[in-house]
Amino acid sequence: MKIALCDDSSVDLKIVTDALLEYQEKSQYLFQYDAFSSYSEVKDKLNDYDLFILDYQMPEKDGLEFAHELYDEYKSSKTIIFITACPEIVYDTFDVNTFRFLVKPLDPGKLFKALDDYFENSTDEKLLIKSNGKNILINLRNVTFFESQGRQILCHFLYGEDVMFYSKISDLTKMLNPGCFFQVHRSFLVRFDKVKSFSNEEILMEDGLRISVSGKRYREFCEEYLKFVKRSYL
Repeated sequence: MKIALCDDSSVDLKIVTDALLEYQEKSQYLFQYDAFSSYSEVKDKLNDYDLFILDYQMPEKDGLEFAHELYDEYKSSKTIIFITACPEIVYDTFDVNTFRFLVKPLDPGKLFKALDDYFENSTDEKLLIKSNGKNILINLRNVTFFESQGRQILCHFLYGEDVMFYSKISDLTKMLNPGCFFQVHRSFLVRFDKVKSFSNEEILMEDGLRISVSGKRYREFCEEYLKFVKRSYL
């Protein structure tokens, strides 16, 4: 696993690289990281990295613009953590599926917690299913929602071909991380970080599809979604 760190401030760059070095020595996770002082240095190496730790205020283009370019090309297959002195942009970062939003001056403990969550989610973000006689390991980070269709479940991806497999939605719910998925209807399980907007009648997903919300589940969904937002962005 490789991390790209981008910050034009040499002081801030050293603070974060020192924190990454400390985390690398203390944690059980194996990773490499490279530091860049401009986005132009990393733009041709995007495929090489899994996690991007970005500053917002950069001379050639701001971090949000770079994050949009990264997201437009790779969707949720790349993870973004913002570290910035501009807390007012936090809600703008929702559009690029930001994993965590940290404010300068950096609290290393908060970065360590974000990395712990990232690695734990990465190792827990696979699901083995059987579809058309084949065993398939799916990446849950690419899943938008699951839909129950009789005795089968439709797994809908943000990009790529959907798959069907035999299961009950109640059994599937027990296999998924409750901090990532929620059953909004007797037939639908949605992934929190793929929700673009919602009302008490429907949820607009990131890919433009709309999911019905059960009136009985709406209040609990709002509560759990708020918890997700607080964990991820605040």
